[in-house]
Amino acid sequence: MKAVVFSATALCAATPALAEWVTVACSFKTQCYEADACDDAALLVKLSAGDTPGTVQMRSPEETVIGTPGGSDTTSLTWIAETETAVHLMSWGADGSARYSLHLTLGPAVVSYLGSCEAEK
Repeated sequence: MKAVVFSATALCAATPALAEWVTVACSFKTQCYEADACDDAALLVKLSAGDTPGTVQMRSPEETVIGTPGGSDTTSLTWIAETETAVHLMSWGADGSARYSLHLTLGPAVVSYLGSCEAEK
């Protein structure tokens, strides 16, 4: 998989100067539930600009969640969202590696995913 190309037009960071998004496709191939051993996974999600300025939506086969982007610069980006039942956190680096954590309020429980993301052309 190609590494993500981070630039002002590729991904949105926390600063207003980097306010444009393209769609980012992420593939997570490892899933870890709580302290159990990790398993193979096949989670595919896409991040794209939300309808409201400053928001980013994550679409998966199960749901669409609206969150906010962040990060210290264009090589260290994050996305976070909160719903009634969970907090979602995703981070990815310049090499394309990505982590996605889902913190469920029922339980509580945490599910972590390891994978990679890349900007769609």
